[in-house]
Amino acid sequence: MAFSEKSSGNTVQDRYEERKDREEREAARSILTHGLHVVFKIAVAAVFVMALFYGMRWAYRFGYSVFTTPTVDQAPGRNVEFTVLEGQSLRSVGEELVQNGLTANRAVFVVQAKIYGYEILPGTYTLNSSQTIYEMLRIMSTPPEQ
Repeated sequence: MAFSEKSSGNTVQDRYEERKDREEREAARSILTHGLHVVFKIAVAAVFVMALFYGMRWAYRFGYSVFTTPTVDQAPGRNVEFTVLEGQSLRSVGEELVQNGLTANRAVFVVQAKIYGYEILPGTYTLNSSQTIYEMLRIMSTPPEQ
């Protein structure tokens, strides 16, 4: 028995149209997939650019505050009795300075102490909110008056 187009139920024209429809669907799927890849790449690039921008902005502000030594208050400021305990870390001293309103940023205090090579000595000091971190470091690195 010979193969006949009519016995299979599909004519050549039907098979051609099915193949054409399949190719169109594959082309549409390919375009959609490619479009999604492009959108994803643009989104990743946008996130990267935003992270870079905000990271650079943060780094500039942090560096600026490290080297310009801003004060919390204008002169005359307010005096605060501040005690440094034996063995207290720079980070905890910086945190207490922030809590007492003597500086705005603990990290800037720690970085300045390390850059300038100051060693904080235990004792009680009178610090002022109009002093720079550099001035406070200078005071806390000399033995306190008894």
